[in-house]
Amino acid sequence: ARFGFDGPRLTVSTACASGASALLLAELMIRSGEADAVLAGGADALARITLTGFRALRVLDPGPCRPFDRARRGLSLGEGAGMLVLESRTSALEREAPIFAEFLGAAQSTDGHHVTSPLEDGSGAARFDELIVGANQPSRQTRPGGDLNPSRNSSRSPRRSLRHTAVSNG
Repeated sequence: ARFGFDGPRLTVSTACASGASALLLAELMIRSGEADAVLAGGADALARITLTGFRALRVLDPGPCRPFDRARRGLSLGEGAGMLVLESRTSALEREAPIFAEFLGAAQSTDGHHVTSPLEDGSGAARFDELIVGANQPSRQTRPGGDLNPSRNSSRSPRRSLRHTAVSNG
């Protein structure tokens, strides 16, 4: 009540993907017309149970964080938080809010190969890309100016055609 929020409220619990899942849901709520603006994000705090679980899986790197190092030996746990306001372009323009970025779209998948790494040949990611293109049926259209069907937007990728959700700080 303090901030005047009156829409749906929910918590997403998808482990390290929770913040990204929240942004995906926010974009879907805006695209469907369920909301004009959504406050979405995530936070992750270290907890003994989390650390114990990853230790039991033996996936922690005993060395310092080095995510792009070929010699890494596992993952490094950390803490973080972030929130964004996603708003429909129409709403942002009506409020004359400065638009700092456009949400190009999102999708989720899982590669059941290993708990901490995808298939090395990239076939899991390739299947995901096929699913994204396959899901863009002609009946699913964005607000004016964006069509999710890549065959009708041959000059634009499916991801670029999702340019309808504004991110503002108004």
